[in-house]
Amino acid sequence: MSRASWIGRALGGALVARVLARAPAHNTSLSSPSFAPLVAPPRIPPTLLTPSLDHGTVEQPRPGAPSTDRLAAFMDRFCYYQGDHARQYKAVDKETGEISYGWARVGKRRPDECALTRDIAEAHLRGQITAGTYLLDDADRCRLLVLDHDDKRTLPELDPATGRRRVIEEDGLAMLQDCRRRLEEQGIACAVSESRRGGHLFVFLDEPVQARDARTLAMLALGTDEVERMHRGHEAFEIYPKQDRRNGQGGAAGTGSNIALPLGVHLKDGERHPFIDRHGETVAPTLASQIDYVASIERCRAQAVLHARPWLYEELDRATHPVRARTPERAPEPTNDERQPTRAARATGTAGRQGPSPIARWKDAYPLDVMLAQYGVHAPHSGSYQCPIAAYHADGRDSTPSMSVNLEMGSGVWFCHTANVGGDSLSLVQHMEGLSSPRDALAFAQERWPLPAMERDDRAHARG
Repeated sequence: MSRASWIGRALGGALVARVLARAPAHNTSLSSPSFAPLVAPPRIPPTLLTPSLDHGTVEQPRPGAPSTDRLAAFMDRFCYYQGDHARQYKAVDKETGEISYGWARVGKRRPDECALTRDIAEAHLRGQITAGTYLLDDADRCRLLVLDHDDKRTLPELDPATGRRRVIEEDGLAMLQDCRRRLEEQGIACAVSESRRGGHLFVFLDEPVQARDARTLAMLALGTDEVERMHRGHEAFEIYPKQDRRNGQGGAAGTGSNIALPLGVHLKDGERHPFIDRHGETVAPTLASQIDYVASIERCRAQAVLHARPWLYEELDRATHPVRARTPERAPEPTNDERQPTRAARATGTAGRQGPSPIARWKDAYPLDVMLAQYGVHAPHSGSYQCPIAAYHADGRDSTPSMSVNLEMGSGVWFCHTANVGGDSLSLVQHMEGLSSPRDALAFAQERWPLPAMERDDRAHARG
């Protein structure tokens, strides 16, 4: 639909010429009163969604206008971590003239100017810069969950023509609207905005939560069918925050991935992309009223939602651990003479011995569910539970169920997503008691939880 046609529908054909003639080329004043409250199209050009946060000034609105400091409201929703930010840039290749766009972390080159201040947020809303925010604070917590869909889906199978994974087009905005519907059915409010490709879904959290908890909440939005697709290797949605920790491997300083602040001007298409309702219509015609809309959305009580739905952690594990493609031909199993001793066998000095190792015998006698019970965790079935390893959690307590337990695999396996460690029943003992090796853990475990008498008699009879 042309620019004139949608304005004409809102104001009537007689007013179209006068409105277009008066529309400013690009109003950069936050306090400008010249702001036409037009009914917006599916995408709002920056000349019409003017960057005025109010009809008066930001701090002192005109009489009768909402008294809310809209810039503060915008930052409260989208700028939880303010220690750094990113900016979108446009680069031109000097030789070919090719234009490219990307994001750069300000703190990497200009650490003295990297804070995400009111001035930065204001410049973003004016369209002077295009800024991005980092979601995780210094304690690896966030207050915003974002789903991103770029109108494409990467499939697990390879394209025979290119040798690369197949990519198909998909209506990302429609998929995000489905996510909105699922959340609203669970009583969770959210906001959906358009983007240059697809859109974004925002869930505002009532308190800071760990990154993994925020991503777990996203499973409610995606639904079981999409989780199953992700498990099969499909890639369509991006979930922010992407990382559990700001810092990288080995403690290297980092910030995690940035997400573009909404309502700014995208450098590539020069447009602002508005928030839309469940019917795909723009929720409000002005930048000021768009911010008012976002500020009115109820925050999600994330911890209460997750506490009532612990199975969501299993969904996250399934979504983030896609199945591996099987090789066409499988190598034959090695014979007993060809088998190499396991790392645990080498660590405990049992390599080369016949029969089950001491570790295997002890784990058979004390599977994971038994040892979890010894440490106060009742885990009758696979699922997510409070991690008992105090050293890996703030104040010595796991505030959310961060331990995944699978009792169907061997004698049982566990994994703590906060500490990024896991293992079996013996490794649980090693981590709980702060022991340095499997050998030390086995010695401690055999003394505290010796093998049952029947097991000892069987071993003596085998030697005889």
